[in-house]
Amino acid sequence: MAERKVRLIDVDTLWRIERIGAVSLSPDGAQAVCSVTSHSMEENKGSTSLWLLSTFGGVPRRLTACGEKDGQAAWSPKGGAIAFVSKREQEGHKDDTAQLYLISPDGGEARRITDFAPGIEAFKWFAEQKVELAVVETGLGGRLDSTNVIKPEVTAITSISKDHMAQLGGTIAKIAEEKAEQECAYECRESRTEDFLERHGLAPVRRR
Repeated sequence: MAERKVRLIDVDTLWRIERIGAVSLSPDGAQAVCSVTSHSMEENKGSTSLWLLSTFGGVPRRLTACGEKDGQAAWSPKGGAIAFVSKREQEGHKDDTAQLYLISPDGGEARRITDFAPGIEAFKWFAEQKVELAVVETGLGGRLDSTNVIKPEVTAITSISKDHMAQLGGTIAKIAEEKAEQECAYECRESRTEDFLERHGLAPVRRR
């Protein structure tokens, strides 16, 4: 009986192997989306794209190709969209950090949902847990906050103090405007700032 020749995996072969990441199943169970990472020895880097798989069999279909490290794909609760994290160039703007994108499972151009300077590391569809009401704490607070992708029914501002002044403004009045997302300077002069805030339930924190 002839001996089977064993071929060892060398470095070149290892680099050519595509690696499959986390798999997300569609709500109806008919499809799945996963990330597939390939590497280039010449460029010394890897790239990741999203692929669609049918649970009934068939040929996988590539869903994305334009981004860097498209990953963390998750179906919307009704199955009409797939959210994922990526770094892309779109409409003349190139992401410096990973942002959140949406794409139709039928294909087409992905749509950027966030523009958050520190980048998006993780996300979750609220409706997956059948959440009727959610209390979401902001980061810096204000109109430039990453949580502004959410359209709230009610917004509550707790205390106003001189924090994050480089982003929100150098005075209590400016910080209040940012957090309220509306002009209040006409009534919020420095001499009347605390009176204004107290009348609107936004009393500043007095540091000792």
